[in-house]
Amino acid sequence: MNTVLIPKSLVADLVAARGEYLPDETGGFLLGQRRDGDIEIVSATRQGPQDKATPSSFERNDDSHHLIAFDRWKRDAGRTGYAGDWHSHPAGDGSPSSTDRRAWSVLYDHSKGPIVGLILGETQQLRVFRGAKRMGMPWVTECVLAREDDTQLCYVPQNSDAHDGHRKFKV
Repeated sequence: MNTVLIPKSLVADLVAARGEYLPDETGGFLLGQRRDGDIEIVSATRQGPQDKATPSSFERNDDSHHLIAFDRWKRDAGRTGYAGDWHSHPAGDGSPSSTDRRAWSVLYDHSKGPIVGLILGETQQLRVFRGAKRMGMPWVTECVLAREDDTQLCYVPQNSDAHDGHRKFKV
């Protein structure tokens, strides 16, 4: 079903990072594992000293993002790697901007499979997006919470059999 699994503890860490950098945006990479179309997020990088942030933009410029991702990849013998990115939108509901969609397209082109984009909006609501190719073109589909347990959240694309919504964004 192409699920996206996210630890609740990671979401709490991202919400805390969002709060630290207000009124500016913040963000980083998502690291995870892919299995048969499913993506399990296991960790994330946080804003570094060379990153650029304003109330309406975030640019990952700090080398720490790549160094952390490479270190995790080496430690896990290549099982864990880049799975997407996350950032905050201090104002608004966390809808992806055209800049977000363009960035996800570039990230998708450099990845070896589907990607995840997380946006923390003004109310700290987490919005989850999954990027993949459809008919040879990159598409981003919004995901909805399908289930959760004490430690993990499971999101599925809105257009899955379990949900009626149909929210896709052409990249």
